[in-house]
Amino acid sequence: MKLVATMLQVADTLEDGSQIWKVSVAVTDAPTDIYIQVAADPTSGQWLLERVLFTQEAAKYAE
Repeated sequence: MKLVATMLQVADTLEDGSQIWKVSVAVTDAPTDIYIQVAADPTSGQWLLERVLFTQEAAKYAE
């Protein structure tokens, strides 16, 4: 099984500096868009996954 995740866009930047990203995730040939919250690691500067948004939370950002 192959998992492919592609960051599509930054949907929002929150007051604490973390961001909401729209991500396309595919385990098979049918990708699904999800929204995740990420935060920058102060040491490495890399973005780290904080959490996956619930459906109700993601509805705010869905088109």
